[in-house]
Amino acid sequence: MTVVRHFFKILVITCIGLFASVQADEGRPDKIIDVLTVQLLTAVEDAKDGFAENPEPFYALLQTLVIPHMDMRGFARGVMGEYGSTAYYRGLQTKAEREAFKARVLGFVDIFTDSVVRTYGKGLMTFDGQSIDRVPLTPEEEEMVATGRPLEIVQMIRSPGSDPHELRYSFARNKKGTWLARNILVDGINLGRVYQSQFSQAVKDNNGDVDAAVNGWSTDAAEGGGE
Repeated sequence: MTVVRHFFKILVITCIGLFASVQADEGRPDKIIDVLTVQLLTAVEDAKDGFAENPEPFYALLQTLVIPHMDMRGFARGVMGEYGSTAYYRGLQTKAEREAFKARVLGFVDIFTDSVVRTYGKGLMTFDGQSIDRVPLTPEEEEMVATGRPLEIVQMIRSPGSDPHELRYSFARNKKGTWLARNILVDGINLGRVYQSQFSQAVKDNNGDVDAAVNGWSTDAAEGGGE
């Protein structure tokens, strides 16, 4: 099994902390993770019987619930790397090029979100009996929450007969003060960097055609990474 495939196997059964709605008074990042873990486990159990025959309702549920709690635009632009950067935009010479850039980014946000939801949705159906414990915040981390500084929320995933896995959610507040997840690390593997490497390779494979890389995007392809 490749390192990346192993990463995705862990990731899809542990990313349950990002897919559900919470009330405003539960908006701290640690509380978001706590509430979402319980809610999504319930949602997965409810969806299991009909998922194989018709997965679309479950995908639609994830699509609806994930967006408010992740910075998908920032995540997608990070995956695009230089091709989604402000520096790249500023280097464009014409209005038409700048408009094409904006349309490309918005299009990729939609494609990226849909592909992530479907990849995770399939993996979530494999969740079966693992225990999930959130690591308590330290006094320093409590201060970071209170002052709105970015921080990581850590969960430990334990399964019988195997070593525990560490999941880190990178949270930051947006301009409105809402905490959003902006990246995920599983056992030290950075999801954003894995996807960014995949996107960069897709541009190369398409002879520098960024639009072709966007339109051909699939998170599933990342499972074919190196050893």
